[in-house]
Amino acid sequence: MTARIDSKGLSALIEQVKSFQTTRFSGFGYWHRGLDPVLVPEEGPLFQLYAGLGVVVRDMWVYLNTHPRDDAQVFKTVIQPIIEENREQYPKTTIFHPMVDPVIPDGFAQAAVEGYPTVAGLDDWNIVHEWTTKPGKKAFYGFYQVCRDQLCGAGGPYEILQQDKVDENELGMTIARVFQRECFSASPAWEPLLAFLATCAIRKEIETMCELTTVLFLSANPTDTARLRLGEELREIREKLQLANLRDRFDLVDRTAVRPEDLSLAMLSVNPQVVHFSGHGTATGSLCLEDVSGKLHRVQPEALAALFEQFAGKVQCVVLNACYAEIQANAIARHIDYVIGMNQTIGDSAAIAFAIGFYQALGEGKSFDEAYKFGCIQIGLQNIPEHLTPVLIKKERLHA
Repeated sequence: MTARIDSKGLSALIEQVKSFQTTRFSGFGYWHRGLDPVLVPEEGPLFQLYAGLGVVVRDMWVYLNTHPRDDAQVFKTVIQPIIEENREQYPKTTIFHPMVDPVIPDGFAQAAVEGYPTVAGLDDWNIVHEWTTKPGKKAFYGFYQVCRDQLCGAGGPYEILQQDKVDENELGMTIARVFQRECFSASPAWEPLLAFLATCAIRKEIETMCELTTVLFLSANPTDTARLRLGEELREIREKLQLANLRDRFDLVDRTAVRPEDLSLAMLSVNPQVVHFSGHGTATGSLCLEDVSGKLHRVQPEALAALFEQFAGKVQCVVLNACYAEIQANAIARHIDYVIGMNQTIGDSAAIAFAIGFYQALGEGKSFDEAYKFGCIQIGLQNIPEHLTPVLIKKERLHA
C-alpha cells in the first residue's frame, strides 16, 4: 500500500518540479483553448503532471460515485462538466469511455477507501495523451477559479510572489493549503489532487492564472422569437481574443440556449469576471431566456439584479447585448462596477460590431471604459447608424 502523501511528500514533488524547464509557457494559453502546441522535452514534465491529474480526476469521480462524501460538492461541481465534455469530445478514450459502466479501478480508488491513495506517473512524460492532459489542465483551472480570491487577492500567494518574498516550494505549499481549506476537508483522500495542484503551481503558471480573465458568453434565442446570429457573435469574440496580444490572459466559456437554471449554474461553476449575454430583450425591461421546451421565458430586472448581487466583487463587467437592456443594466449596476446595456432595439450587425470592438480593445489591455468606446466606434466604422445605442453604466456613478 502506498503511503499517504503528507506535507513532506508535497514538498518532495514540488522539489521535483523546481528542476523542470519552465521557460516555454507561451503555448499553454493556446493549449487551454484546445489548440495543442508541439510537445517538446522542456514542456513534457508539466504535461505529464496534467496527465496524472486527469487520471486522478477520473478515479476520484468513480470513487465518489460509490462512496459519496458531504465535503465533495465543490469537487463534483467543478469536475462533472469536465468529465462530460471529455467523454463527448473523445468517445474512444480509455479514461472516460462512454460505453463502459464506471467501476472502482484498482489502485487509487481502492487505496482511497483506506485513506492511502497513490500518486504515480510523474517519471515518464512520453506517455502523455490528449484525453488525460486536457481534463487535468481544466481541473487545475477549475479549482483555481473556485479559489481565485484566496490565491490572487490581498495577502495571497500571488501578491507575495510579486514581492519576491516566496520561492516555488513555498508557493506550491501555500496554494495546496488554500485548495485544502477552501474546497475540501482534511481527509487524506484529497491529497493526491492537492499534490498535483501544488506541483503545477510554479511561478509562470500562477502569474498567468492570476492575470486570467474568464469571459462567460451566454445566449438564448427562444423558438418563438426572431432568429439572431448569436453563433456569429460568439465566433467573432473568440477570434478577437485569440488574435489579441494578451490572448493568454483570457478564457472564453460559452453556454447556449440558456434557461434560468442554466444561468445560475453557469455563474456558480465558471465564476467569471466578465459576463456577456446575447439575445432578446423586451421593451418592458425583461431579458429573454428559454424554458424547458425552448420557448420564451422572461426574466425581470430585479430577479437578474438579485443574482448578480451574489457575485458583487467578483464579476467586474456585464455586457447585455440585447434590445432595451438598459433597464436591466441599471438594476445590475447597483452591484457590478461596469454594466453595458442597449437603450433601444439593436440589430444583429450592430450587436456583432460592438462585440468586435469591445473584445479587440479588451484583448489589448484596454479598460472597460475604453473597450466600451471602441465597441461604439466599431459600429460607426461599419456604417451602422446605431453607435449611440450601447450605454455604459458605472456603479460608482449610479450611486453618486
